[in-house]
Amino acid sequence: MPPIVQIQVQRAEGDCAIVALSMYLGIGYEDVLAAAVKVTGRRAHHSGLFTRDMKAAAKRLGTPLSLKRVFDLDSACGVLALRRTTTQGEKHQEEHAVLLRAGLVFDTDGTVWELETFLAHYEYRVLSLLVKADGDEES
Repeated sequence: MPPIVQIQVQRAEGDCAIVALSMYLGIGYEDVLAAAVKVTGRRAHHSGLFTRDMKAAAKRLGTPLSLKRVFDLDSACGVLALRRTTTQGEKHQEEHAVLLRAGLVFDTDGTVWELETFLAHYEYRVLSLLVKADGDEES
């Protein structure tokens, strides 16, 4: 992970995972998008990515990732997968991906939040964290 975070923002409705991967890997949005399209075969910036898609795109970019379900939220660094259950007409689940770094959430709208404030504000719950597979950044 680069020593700085170059803030990226969403350009389409379904590209939060592409933006979060871009910030985490320190790779340009367009390169991550191209890798995501190659591995999914679809317009990934509109339809979104599953965790397996993010892993495949990162591997294609030369950085294999591993999935963590147990980690220290205050010190971990990686792509954080979140879920919120909402009731808009019918009950549905909304998922989101952000960059987590040293207890801070770098959201894909360009804002930076303290983790607990972010989770409470949006009523998200943590699903998992993608980290570099070499394990150097897991907690």
